[in-house]
Amino acid sequence: GSRAFSAGPAATFQVDQKYTLGDVDNNGKIDSADALLVLQHAVDQITLTETQQLAANVVKDANIDSADALKILQYAVDLITSFD
Repeated sequence: GSRAFSAGPAATFQVDQKYTLGDVDNNGKIDSADALLVLQHAVDQITLTETQQLAANVVKDANIDSADALKILQYAVDLITSFD
C-alpha cells in the first residue's frame, strides 16, 4: 500500500535577545546618542536591527519616530524617570 504524509506545523524559533528600553546602541546608558539613532532611523538614514527597534520604541506604539527620540532625551536629562 501507499502512504500519504502530511506536513505538520512548521516550527519557529525565537532567540531571546536582551535589550534595555531606550538603550538603542546597547552601551549600558541611555543618552542623546540613542535618541540620534532613533531620529536617523525615522528618516530612513539608517536601519535599526530588530533588537534596536525593540529598545527604541519607548512610546510603545507602532512607530519608531521623533516621539521616541524625545522621550529618550527626556529620560537622559532626568525630566522623566521611566518610559511608562
